Amino acid sequence: MPDLRELAERHRLRHQKAPDGGTIVPGKRGFIYRHGPGRLGWALVYDNGSGTARWKEKAKRDPALSLQLEAECEALFTFAPEDLPYVARRWCQAKRRRQARPSDLANLQKARRLPTGRVSRSQNGRSGRLNGSGPSGAEDGA
Repeated sequence: MPDLRELAERHRLRHQKAPDGGTIVPGKRGFIYRHGPGRLGWALVYDNGSGTARWKEKAKRDPALSLQLEAECEALFTFAPEDLPYVARRWCQAKRRRQARPSDLANLQKARRLPTGRVSRSQNGRSGRLNGSGPSGAEDGA
């Protein structure tokens, strides 16, 4: 089985390095991690004051998820690696990694080569003052 980093890249999911050296896929509703050989896990972390506790009850009824641990403010579910895109988007609400299309990249490179059209004050021939006014806005000698 490929590791979680490879699976996340294949499905264009954002991923980051965990403190223990592994890879996690963070989301709004917890994170996805490698649970064991051939299994992935979703850690749903919530506080009792939010509506996230209802997510736990809904997730219990999903056939793709298997509840492994239920505590006061967290729940751990396991699932098969082929269900990663479904669990990441539906339950964990993980963000996808942005990827530019080839046409967007070509337009961006073209825009970088063009001058911006901005003119600095020294090229413009003006100083920082307008109409000879001083810093207070009043005209000199008035």
